[in-house]
Amino acid sequence: MPTLREGVRGSPRESAVADTGDRVTFRDRFTGRVFTPTPQQRRDFAELTAANELDIARINPRFRARCGPELLGLFTRLRPLLSEQAWQDCRAVLS
Repeated sequence: MPTLREGVRGSPRESAVADTGDRVTFRDRFTGRVFTPTPQQRRDFAELTAANELDIARINPRFRARCGPELLGLFTRLRPLLSEQAWQDCRAVLS
């Protein structure tokens, strides 16, 4: 079974976000444009990502069992970008 990271290799999502040290760049998968998101855009992206993954994890026990630990690791790293409510939801659903 592929990990989350392996599951997106070669897909448009693979190049969507690149961490270049202190700077994070996004690539628009439709236009190919690369840009550095504002802090608010980074927070919005983290919140939306958490909401989408948690929606699936809440209703799909197999997904939660298979991907939950990796998702919790991801959202732990994204914690500075998440609201308190989003972080609480991550812990409640994935712990």
